[in-house]
Amino acid sequence: MDAFKTGNFRSICISIDGTNEVYEYVRKNARWQQLETNVRALAKLIQGLDNPPVLYFNVAVGTYNYADIPNIVAFAQDVGVDLVSLNRVSFGRIVDEDPKADLLLSGQYEDFRAMMKNLAEVSKVAVGCGFDPSLSIAPNWSDTKTPRIEQPLPYHTIEVDEGAVQCIYPFTSVQYWSGDVFTPCCLLIRGYDFNESTFASYWNGAYIQNLRKRAYEHTLIPGPCGKDACVFARTFVKKQALLHK
Repeated sequence: MDAFKTGNFRSICISIDGTNEVYEYVRKNARWQQLETNVRALAKLIQGLDNPPVLYFNVAVGTYNYADIPNIVAFAQDVGVDLVSLNRVSFGRIVDEDPKADLLLSGQYEDFRAMMKNLAEVSKVAVGCGFDPSLSIAPNWSDTKTPRIEQPLPYHTIEVDEGAVQCIYPFTSVQYWSGDVFTPCCLLIRGYDFNESTFASYWNGAYIQNLRKRAYEHTLIPGPCGKDACVFARTFVKKQALLHK
């Protein structure tokens, strides 16, 4: 927590697969109560900052947790999370066993699809990570409030160890929390009015199908921003080089 008081974070992503029993089922040996305590403490700390970063949840959706999404959203609303990102490809690995499974076109997801339409009424913003399409909802945004995450800075820099990471415009930087370490990633801002047909077309397009296939075949370089997937979205530079720009 002390690191947040001195760091310069534009946004912070927390990977969350469900609440209560669902979370503990997906994350073996994990405890929901501990995660809830940490998230609430982090949200409280962020709210006390002069320039608070965007705090959002990332949810890899599968047959095991899609019915729990309303509970995740309710938790996000209660905590004060800015964004909930729902996606099918979880940082280089396929969520379900079948790489050709189409979430929005599968009969068993009828309830999920109906819920998506209801959630879309909350926000008209959709976000896709550099290699990971996602539908994003903003639990606490009103129609008159401009989402902070829609205001990315070109070439925003995150210092990481001996170097730094730059997200090339229009990508914006994200710190992904994996449970024990922060990893920089680049997020693509996509602003359009959500409707199922356009999202399904993007979600189930050839590019994403290819990523699913390669993830299933383990030909993608693993990691939140493996260079194979995100080379177009970020550039590594040395701190010294930044001083001369």
